[in-house]
This record gives sequence, C-alpha cells and structure tokens, in this order.
Amino acid sequence: MGYSASPDGPPAHLDPELGRSNSPAVKPVGYRTEASHQDRAAERSSARELDDMVEDSAFTRARKDLERAFPRAAVADVSPRKRRQLPIPGSHPRPGNVRHARSPKTSPRPSFQPSDTRRWTP
Repeated sequence: MGYSASPDGPPAHLDPELGRSNSPAVKPVGYRTEASHQDRAAERSSARELDDMVEDSAFTRARKDLERAFPRAAVADVSPRKRRQLPIPGSHPRPGNVRHARSPKTSPRPSFQPSDTRRWTP
C-alpha cells in the first residue's frame, strides 16, 4: 500500500526513485499512478522469477552474476561459527592497545631512583 497524493485525485503511489536532482544531498520524490505502480511491481516479480531460474541452472557463479536481473547481495550471511556475542559496553576491563595495558609500574625498563645504592660514585 502506498501513500496517496490526494484523497480527491486518482490513486497514486509515492515513488522515491521517480524524482530527479543534480544535488547529491537532496532528491525529490514523485508519485506514480496506480496502473504504473502495478506494472513496475509485475516487472520486478518476473525479474525475480528469472533470477530464481538462473540460480537453479548449472552456470558458474560468475556466469550467474552476469545473467541475473538484480545483483545478488554483496555481503554474505555470517555463519554460526563466526557469530559471537559482543561484550556489554563498559564491562570489558582490558584496553585494546598493548601500550595502554602496561602500567608504568610494570614497565620493562628500570627507572632511576635517587636512593639506589648500586649507583657508581667516584
């Protein structure tokens, strides 16, 4: 169900792809008539059916991508093996950087202390 342009006018559907603009930030929308909207819906449905037939064929993956009407999703679904729970923000005590993980007390370099007796004196 689309939004009507006017309750008194002929039935129309809002189409965000119909408007034209030279600005990359703003694009006006347009309205399509009911018949035009139904025709586009039928075209999309038949293109999906063709894509299903291409996927069921014995083509290679590259050939299937060439024959498709709609491009397939570029991002694959995450497998259950790779899926993991993210920690709750603020509950993870370890910093991400190794330099921040070391405190000055655990620095590998010895620091000079004035009370150090091992110091050479003339």
